[in-house]
Amino acid sequence: MEGIIEPDLEKLVKSYEKYAKKLFTYLKYEGMSPDNNAAERTLRPFVVQRKHSEGFKSPEVMWYYVIYPSLYMTSKVNGKDFDKLLDLIFSGQEFNLNSFLGC
Repeated sequence: MEGIIEPDLEKLVKSYEKYAKKLFTYLKYEGMSPDNNAAERTLRPFVVQRKHSEGFKSPEVMWYYVIYPSLYMTSKVNGKDFDKLLDLIFSGQEFNLNSFLGC
């Protein structure tokens, strides 16, 4: 980094050197978006609900509210049947969640 005088530019160069391999991962995989807008759009309903309800009074309610949409969206993204997942969960039988979801 010899010769860089501007602190902001130096910081940018250091960040690039640190994250360069991760910055362009999307180029390796067809159809992968270069941003995380899809993830942010997925989280938005949760954030809006939390804002309207002025937060959750019970940690238990919040935990279930977070887990349910997470399982739903993961099932949807991986092309898995969410109703079948719920049947497995409520049946009480043991199963491998990662294998079911394809994670």
